[in-house]
Amino acid sequence: MPVYEYKCLNCNSRFEKEVSYKELSEYKPTCPVCLYSDCQRIYSPVGIIFNGNGFYKTDNRKEKE
Repeated sequence: MPVYEYKCLNCNSRFEKEVSYKELSEYKPTCPVCLYSDCQRIYSPVGIIFNGNGFYKTDNRKEKE
């Protein structure tokens, strides 16, 4: 199951929860610190890995003579 990060709007604490894709649309997280039920999901950037030829300046570069 995927892990999602949430932030409590009451106490600003961050926590993670495992939620299946089926339950995600209906899921209402509750803060484990203050038990407040109004939490916001945090979106974070995904890391990008460049593999293969042509991504780096050293690829397909002509040798200086």
